[in-house]
Amino acid sequence: KSWASEYGYLDDSYVQGITNALQSQRDRNSCLSLDPHQYLPNTPLGAGELTRRLILIINAARNSLVFLPVALTWLAISKATNAFSVYTRSNTLNVINFLDFWQNGYGVLDKKWSIGHIATIDFQIILLVILITILNSIISQRWQNQQLVYEKNFEIARTKLCLEISMHAHKSVLKNLKNFRTRAAEEMALRVDAKTLRKLRSYEP
Repeated sequence: KSWASEYGYLDDSYVQGITNALQSQRDRNSCLSLDPHQYLPNTPLGAGELTRRLILIINAARNSLVFLPVALTWLAISKATNAFSVYTRSNTLNVINFLDFWQNGYGVLDKKWSIGHIATIDFQIILLVILITILNSIISQRWQNQQLVYEKNFEIARTKLCLEISMHAHKSVLKNLKNFRTRAAEEMALRVDAKTLRKLRSYEP
């Protein structure tokens, strides 16, 4: 029960069967005759579920942020293009470069959509993606190391439990054999005594 509880196998059919058999003594010999190395769960369910979920969330956030600079830049281009169209219609005599207009705005384009401001935000987002990637790599490596330790401990605990069940089954077989021999000897002695008694009773001096 302790092993099954630690590794999440309380609902396993073999674990439930052998546990109930040892507690109630019903079908005890049948359960003990099964090879625990074959029937005991041999695949760890995994450790660090919260860490695994955190890694998935970080991956999803990173993958989303990768496309954010592109989307933001194209949105800024759309804003700048519309504003530039409005400006050129109102100032037909002035010849102005689009990039210069995108940076300065000339009172038509909001400063938050200027090329310099958008470039700074894009840089910050890319830098954030790099930091998240590094963080994700560190967490993933630690989680993998945790998994290796968990699987190693699982195998050690499982092997120990298999040996204990096998030894208990072996002792149970020897005990049953000893009890069988004792009962057989007692029955044989009773039969001999009964036969001798019949002879004595039928004896006529």
